[in-house]
Amino acid sequence: MKRTVLISLGLVAVLATAACGSTTTTDPSTAAGTGSAAASSARGPVTLDQCTGEKKDRKVTYDSVPQKVFTLDPQSAEFLIAMGLGERIVGTWGMYSDDDMKQVPQYAEQLKKIKKYGDDKTWPPPIETIASTKPDIVVTTYRLNIPNYLDATRLEKDAGIKAYSFTTYCTGATLRDFEPLFADITAWGRFSTCRTPRRP
Repeated sequence: MKRTVLISLGLVAVLATAACGSTTTTDPSTAAGTGSAAASSARGPVTLDQCTGEKKDRKVTYDSVPQKVFTLDPQSAEFLIAMGLGERIVGTWGMYSDDDMKQVPQYAEQLKKIKKYGDDKTWPPPIETIASTKPDIVVTTYRLNIPNYLDATRLEKDAGIKAYSFTTYCTGATLRDFEPLFADITAWGRFSTCRTPRRP
């Protein structure tokens, strides 16, 4: 499935730098004597709004900080790299074409390093293929739990892996305003090692 570059990357970079990146302030309560993964895992469950198709009508509880992420599409990978979380991506189903990659030169090198498991003929991705990468979570900008898209309920039931779909696109493939985008950045700040960004 071909899609264009996710969003205005300048905006992502500004907000993401506030959330993650090399200037991230360590949480004082977890700074002493523990690694970042262990410290963030101790933050406990986080419940976030999720969509079925284009309706934000589900709540999903994520029990621990995801350290291994499988992305279904390059837009998700791009977003995580912008958030400073690119090293957690263990694989992706889809990737940008060479022409699309030219639109994201600041992320192209990291994107090219991600192992691609998909092809241009198979959709949705087989759950068995996703599970073979042993991710903690599957991340996508695509919709979930509707025909011809990933069945997130089966993914969790059969493989024990939860999914996160960016609520930015709950209303479809068009980014109509930046409020949902900020909500997605904040959500990832809540259950990653990042601190939650302030509104600009």
